[in-house]
Amino acid sequence: MTTEEIYHLFRESDYQVATDTRKLTPGSLFICLQGSNFDANSFAKAAIDGGCAYALASDLGVCDGLRIHYVPDTLLALQDLARHHRKQMQAKVIGIGGSNGKTTTKELTAAVAAKKFNTIATQANLNNHIGVPLTLLRIRPETEIAVVELGTNHPGEIAVLCQIALPDSGIITNIGKEHLEGFGSLEGVAREESELYRFLQLNEGIAFVNADDEWLMRMSSRLKHVVPYGLNHSGNHPRVSVDRWFPSLELNLALEHGNIRLHSSLAGAHNLSNILAALTIGLFYGVDTAAAIEAIQDYQPANNRSQWLQTARNLLWLDAYNANPSSMEAALRSFAVWNHPHKVLMLGDMYELGDAAHQEHAAIVQLAHTLGYEEIYLVGEHFHRLIEETAGDKVFLNVVQLRNYLEAHPLDGAAVLVKGSRGVAMESVADVL
Repeated sequence: MTTEEIYHLFRESDYQVATDTRKLTPGSLFICLQGSNFDANSFAKAAIDGGCAYALASDLGVCDGLRIHYVPDTLLALQDLARHHRKQMQAKVIGIGGSNGKTTTKELTAAVAAKKFNTIATQANLNNHIGVPLTLLRIRPETEIAVVELGTNHPGEIAVLCQIALPDSGIITNIGKEHLEGFGSLEGVAREESELYRFLQLNEGIAFVNADDEWLMRMSSRLKHVVPYGLNHSGNHPRVSVDRWFPSLELNLALEHGNIRLHSSLAGAHNLSNILAALTIGLFYGVDTAAAIEAIQDYQPANNRSQWLQTARNLLWLDAYNANPSSMEAALRSFAVWNHPHKVLMLGDMYELGDAAHQEHAAIVQLAHTLGYEEIYLVGEHFHRLIEETAGDKVFLNVVQLRNYLEAHPLDGAAVLVKGSRGVAMESVADVL
């Protein structure tokens, strides 16, 4: 089938797609995706029986030419369908890339944009070669702004996602030590993330650039349409100063008709840049300043991302959705600013660092000691290999061992930073703290 023919089925399916028979919407178009551990072609008939109007399959044996149609590559069909649909719609697409802070920046930007526009945004972290097309297919004729997160863990992925999403504007939050196993170095990360700038350059798009970040300023130097922002950027309007960094950000914004105070539930310098990004994007697109500030103040972090949790005995700063050396360093430095009498670190391994894993984990331990942290719990095989360098710290092979220790040696009256890569499941200590 051609993309136009598939798009006809998509319209007849009331602009709805499904890829999982456990989450079917009646009348939708079911796309049989394949992966290393699954093949949805075998569920094509079940999807129709479950209420889907049509299905696309890459196995001729399950196709009937009436309700179940053949395509050679269902993933490519999904991506082509999303690109075609995005071209038919009038919505402005804002692409959000970067090593750290993508999801928070995406959520803040969407909240700000929604104050004026009919807005959709990437749900959860559906930011890859499947998630981006599914996000774009949620755009409707009434949608005015689509905030689309662009994720990557290997070279070439951002370029592909840009060719699908076709962003009108975009932002790279920062360049950090993410997925070094795939990119090899910080320079490799920068090359990959810069594909968003490259797309915007070639297509007369608008780049929102953190002027306080030397990496991003160099990378964006060839772009024609740049909207800079940053704490120290002289062209900022409104001008921003920070009254408090932790445990929540308190900002002072100098406006034309006086000053206004912004209180955010987020904390730390890394979240300040996320807030300024969302504020800059919103004001550029014409959102009223007061409305934009209200959206940022109303935002409550969740899903273990810079999330505060008060337990019966302790206060937790849960930032355990994911971790890499750059985000870990930012969290440690931000937490260090807080003048709390009993601060505790609970850090899990950082994954996908390849040959740099030992060096990067050792650097985090050294930084924690340099910053003056005295009570440190380390979890995972990488940290466990640093026994000789972690004298005085408590080191555990896995989070189960840490939980058992905390049950036998409970903490009380502490402020605890909990952070680690997703696979370590550091958030599971919350119920024993």
